[in-house]
Amino acid sequence: MLLPGKRTPVLAFDGAVPGPLLRMRHGETLPVRFENRTDQPMTLHWSGMRVSNRVDGVAGLTQAPVAPGALSDFELAPPDPGLFIYRPSVPGRTGDLVARGLSGLIVVEDADQRPVDADVVLGLTDWLLDESGGIVSPSVSVLNAGRLGNLVTVNGAAKAHEASLPRGAKLRLRIANTAPARVMSLRIEGAKAYVAAVDGHPTDVFEPLRSTFPLGPGNRLELFVEMPVEPGAVVRLLAQVGTGFEVAVFRTTGELSPLADTPFRPLPLNPRLPAEIRLQSALRTNFTIEGGPRPGLAAPLPWHVNGKPGSLARGGGIFSVGRDRPVVMTVANRTELPQTIHLHGHAFRVLHALDDGWDPYWLDTVTVPAGKTVRIAFVADNPGRWLIASAVLDRLDQGLYGWFEVA
Repeated sequence: MLLPGKRTPVLAFDGAVPGPLLRMRHGETLPVRFENRTDQPMTLHWSGMRVSNRVDGVAGLTQAPVAPGALSDFELAPPDPGLFIYRPSVPGRTGDLVARGLSGLIVVEDADQRPVDADVVLGLTDWLLDESGGIVSPSVSVLNAGRLGNLVTVNGAAKAHEASLPRGAKLRLRIANTAPARVMSLRIEGAKAYVAAVDGHPTDVFEPLRSTFPLGPGNRLELFVEMPVEPGAVVRLLAQVGTGFEVAVFRTTGELSPLADTPFRPLPLNPRLPAEIRLQSALRTNFTIEGGPRPGLAAPLPWHVNGKPGSLARGGGIFSVGRDRPVVMTVANRTELPQTIHLHGHAFRVLHALDDGWDPYWLDTVTVPAGKTVRIAFVADNPGRWLIASAVLDRLDQGLYGWFEVA
């Protein structure tokens, strides 16, 4: 139950909301049987995972959807360790499917683990519910702006995750935003926290400004947290949603951790990502977003990318590029709303304004403020047809997407 004493009809993976936390070791293969027991065609997409195109799970682009009552068997071989999201990707219905409960998390463990006292995985989402506990079917205008819920949950519960840890404990926090639309801002109080990985890929450890971490829909973040050495100390992870929401609360016990004096070491950087991107030889392309609500208009304009609504038809891609060629994409947000964009099958760097460098971490999802432009760079090293789309899933369903081909 999401609301006390009230039942909420949901869609679920293996009878659980969120779906069961999956764990596997990097280098192993996970056999997957996806059985569709709903009355709608369905797929399974591994968000952020640079899998082969045939198992990316985008209906109409990388595969035909699995029909009601049918099943699909395949093997998952993630090329990278990290934290990822699994959910459907059925353009036209993705937002509604995820808003009704269909998402989960998967951790791909690297063989070179860092010693910690606790490894905690937190999946954050929100729900749009009516007073009876039922899921609201929003109006077109609400869907256009993005389905923002009125109840935030942590691992499916409408309350904070709580745990007790030894004094001076080392904590690894893996956090994912699986909400259909909401951008969250997280803050740690009571302890120092260091960013260890972003969107699944390790980075040089750094302390974020004012201990605050933005997290758009689809983004994932891994933190190293040093618990205080005083007994009875309280560390809180807060989400700045409305008046604020406690995501997790950790308390220290009287016991001292054997790792208390052990400094954190960065996670090993991903050797499967390039040390540099040769921008001078890049294919340069645009992803210009228009549409949505406008002042003075009674109804929002249709979403367009590069002047037209998204289409999965062959011949309708944004560009085609040879394998292993660098790509620089200019993402121009010409709308009144922030736009969060997710790239399938690849990881990218956000470029500095003068092409003189890039942000020090890899992403697969980035938020572009209203009226602003961001340029991203990646190496097109994964063959196939790949979606680049709004991570605000109802906007994806209304045509805010494009695709490209790596030949």
